[in-house]
Amino acid sequence: MGWLLIDSPGIGNGPCKKKCKHLDCADARAEAARSCRICGYPIGYDTKFYWERNEESPKNTIVHFVCMWTEEELRRAWGRVPTHSETVKAMARGK
Repeated sequence: MGWLLIDSPGIGNGPCKKKCKHLDCADARAEAARSCRICGYPIGYDTKFYWERNEESPKNTIVHFVCMWTEEELRRAWGRVPTHSETVKAMARGK
């Protein structure tokens, strides 16, 4: 699974700096505004992220690379899936 990244507005393949009618720009802005499944913050620009398939919902979820990495590290260390709050607390401590 490879990570994705949305360039900042006006940079590289990012959306236009000013409001425009380009469909690609609207899609990029909407994707950057979506909330991470783990931390709840917007995905944003210039930040690595993943799309996740959600078996319980027809919608896929989106998650920051660092959030996913932290969750996976805790899963390996603890031998179980960490709760949302455990993952967020570990990220706040930098572990």
